[in-house]
Amino acid sequence: MKYLILFCCLFIVSNSYSQSTKNSIKFLQEFFADKLPIVYSDTIHQYDLKYLKEAIVKDTLYNNFFFGQNNAGRQLILTKDEKKYLLEKIDEQQDFIWPNNLFQNSQKIDLEEKNSNSNLKKKLKKFQSIYNFSKPVFIRNNSICIFYYGYYCGGECGQGSIEIYRKINSKWTKWITMVQWIS
Repeated sequence: MKYLILFCCLFIVSNSYSQSTKNSIKFLQEFFADKLPIVYSDTIHQYDLKYLKEAIVKDTLYNNFFFGQNNAGRQLILTKDEKKYLLEKIDEQQDFIWPNNLFQNSQKIDLEEKNSNSNLKKKLKKFQSIYNFSKPVFIRNNSICIFYYGYYCGGECGQGSIEIYRKINSKWTKWITMVQWIS
């Protein structure tokens, strides 16, 4: 009987992990579909995780970049439980490593390799940018996703943002841009 209970618990945990991973990969493949092939970093940098956490500490998350758009309805009010869940999921990314075959015809590099100049120029010539991104975090029955991504294109060139996506008609649509940087 003990083994049956243990087996059931393991099955439930692995199934929920599998669903979460499947949702993340599906989101990422949709997000990067028009950019492939890419070079991507194996992990997200710690300071990017820090900015991601700082961006969601408020109860209401607003669209900070709405030039020429109606900003009505571009806010997300988080419950206390959602905020706690988001912070936990971001903390779990501290040691997360992306797999080698995340995208077809793309290449994963070690974050340390990205931060050094060895072979970087060759990779930038071939792919033009090196992407770095968080694991997407989903709330509200996988209908809302909070995500960080950035890219480095050499020297003083790069861009990144923290964004919230909504699933509309089975497709992820950018809803809120909370933070954006460009160099």
